[in-house]
Amino acid sequence: MNQKGLTPLLIVLLIAAAIGGYLLYSGKINLNNTSSTPVQTTQPSPATDASPAPTGAGGTANWKTYSDLINPYTVKYPPDWAYASTTDSVKFFPPGADLVSGKSLEGVDFIHIVPLKMLEFNAKVTEDTKVNVAGQLVSKVTGIEIISDTGTLIHVGPIEYKGSNYLIVFTSGSHKANQKNIDVFDQMLSTFKFTQ
Repeated sequence: MNQKGLTPLLIVLLIAAAIGGYLLYSGKINLNNTSSTPVQTTQPSPATDASPAPTGAGGTANWKTYSDLINPYTVKYPPDWAYASTTDSVKFFPPGADLVSGKSLEGVDFIHIVPLKMLEFNAKVTEDTKVNVAGQLVSKVTGIEIISDTGTLIHVGPIEYKGSNYLIVFTSGSHKANQKNIDVFDQMLSTFKFTQ
């Protein structure tokens, strides 16, 4: 290939690298935040959470605070958990989850917070209750994943704030969920707050 043929290719590669660098630098993409300190919020929540997390050794006092860059919420998560965020959602993972290799998340419990566009619950419902999240009484639907008949799926929401709805989801894919991770999910629900 001659120099004229290489020039457009080099320009495209430079532009792609610049865009990727900007997204990583600006925080629009965050693959894993186990080593850096997240931004703490000092703004009060507009609603009082009526279901505080337990105190003591099992409480959330020493947890990190995740502050979303796009959506107006914060949530606490255990210091040994990691998260991966995009411009429209965040997923939290327990210790040992491999977020770097690009392998499938099959077999990994995770917690997902996402703006609600469509509620799709692909599980056999085993429990349908109400819980208090960010001062709102919302649905908490628990089920067993349809295809494997073993995985756990929990949907909490919709949680409404200024015309937008949010959904908080726990999933274990096609494997049996770790009860400790479900307990973390319940504690995280109690710390979810809107910030604006």
